[in-house]
Amino acid sequence: MTSAARQIAFINAAHSMCHYCLLILPTAVLAMAYPGGAFGAEYGSVLALATGMCVLYGALSLPQGWIAARIGRKRLAKRVLRAGFRHHGARHSLDAYSRA
Repeated sequence: MTSAARQIAFINAAHSMCHYCLLILPTAVLAMAYPGGAFGAEYGSVLALATGMCVLYGALSLPQGWIAARIGRKRLAKRVLRAGFRHHGARHSLDAYSRA
């Protein structure tokens, strides 16, 4: 497989995963809204969170595309991954500290 074909395959896989996550959200809402749960038995509060997520996803797509065109896709991906790992690691560190 050539480098270009491999890149296209990864892009298609990522795009498919993105759509899968957007499609699985309604099912997750059904699972989260149950009597006695954190969100209660109503779907409204969970759907409000989901609506906000979809609006932010759409609204931030354009600026992210502009940034990727300006600084380059690879540099943007590295920065996003680094920031995500830092946040994830910090969150787990704080969880471990709060349980001690």
